[in-house]
Amino acid sequence: MKNMRTFAFCTKRVIMYPFPLSAINYTLRRLFDIAGLPANEPLPAIFDMERMQVSTELVEGKHVVFHLLDEEKLNHLLQGQLTPAHIKSHDGQSDCPIFYCGQSQNAAILEGGTLHIHADLLSLPFILLSRYEEMICADRDSHGRFPYQRSLACRYQFVEIPIVDEYGLFLRQLLTDFIPSLLITPRQGRVVPTHDVDLLFRFGGFMQNLRTVVGGDLIKAHNLKRALRSWSECRATLRNRCNDPLVQAIEQLCIASKEAGLTSIFHFKALHNGEKDATYDISQPELKHCFDIIKQQGMQRGLHGSYDSYDGGDTLRQEKEALEHACGQPIDCARQHFLRFDVHQSLAAWQTCGIRHDSTLGFAEREGFRCGTCHPYPLYDWQQQQESSIIEHPLIVMDGTLIEYRQMDPPTALAQIRRLHHQCMAVEGDMVILWHNHTTIREFEEYYRKVYLAFLHSL
Repeated sequence: MKNMRTFAFCTKRVIMYPFPLSAINYTLRRLFDIAGLPANEPLPAIFDMERMQVSTELVEGKHVVFHLLDEEKLNHLLQGQLTPAHIKSHDGQSDCPIFYCGQSQNAAILEGGTLHIHADLLSLPFILLSRYEEMICADRDSHGRFPYQRSLACRYQFVEIPIVDEYGLFLRQLLTDFIPSLLITPRQGRVVPTHDVDLLFRFGGFMQNLRTVVGGDLIKAHNLKRALRSWSECRATLRNRCNDPLVQAIEQLCIASKEAGLTSIFHFKALHNGEKDATYDISQPELKHCFDIIKQQGMQRGLHGSYDSYDGGDTLRQEKEALEHACGQPIDCARQHFLRFDVHQSLAAWQTCGIRHDSTLGFAEREGFRCGTCHPYPLYDWQQQQESSIIEHPLIVMDGTLIEYRQMDPPTALAQIRRLHHQCMAVEGDMVILWHNHTTIREFEEYYRKVYLAFLHSL
């Protein structure tokens, strides 16, 4: 873009406004980035609190004014009580809710050299990207997680719409119609398979083997064929623990990704036997076997922060250092166990220990767009009231959501994954999918083949 100047705020008078002024800068940058109009410098903008509008000059003589919801409407929005209008999605296949300011029912009006955007494109995106809705709601589930039922995505029924991305691409259309000379840089969407290794071994001591084969496959599942197969796998594991089905599953997931031309990220716990939430020991030699396979197949390794590591303290740093020692390389990406996230503390914990990429932010109980986007983006630091150094890669769908929470049969689950994939690609975003290594075997094997592998093959 031409004629970019330094960003500055001008306020005519002080009124009540729920967001810090830095929120406007942050959200404008995110929307312009999604639109494919990244600015090398911050946008030159003036924030007029009296009129509740933000004005910016993109090129000389061409001004854009973003109108914002007033305080009353914003409160109604946050309470789920504001009636939306709708615009067509970027691909034209669905309706996307949008909220108009004042009495205008026109999304945008051109007045001379100024484009007035009367649809509030800033407030809702900031609420979703910054997770402000989690700050103002104290409700949490049994794992301390913000519940989907309390989200705006649930209340306004847009969880399956990447609404922030839709706003960004809607802005692209408005701006290119207004200034045809603007250069657009579309983004190429990707599929990003991720795998949290919660369990590394199915087989262990005599009693564990008896419980899983006889108790699990024969008595509970009444499946003689599976029990015989398990016994064969157990014998192979007793000869070499790297033959354990859950270890083998890591290699199978690597191969599936490689055949699809994708790069998987495997998140490992970094705990020792006896520690809370430890299901394997990071120092076990079988871990090196897993790390070698992942490296040989061109995949990546990341940290799976333990159950209690999400809310600050020194725990996450110790786990990161233990994983780096075990695999012999720096680790800068992570996902928290059980998708636990605290809007007040998790960001500080990640920044303190050197995590730069996270993919925790998805709803455990509902697939879709918790943050309203499938674009990687820097999280907002509420303590410093500025853009943080943590790049969030929002989690779009998880195996446990489809199997446990939603109880979808394989054809329904596959159709839903494909639908979400289409949504991500339509807005030039990333489809981050989580499939655990333990949901590839036994009772999950058919689901794995008919859903996850079928999806990869369809790519």
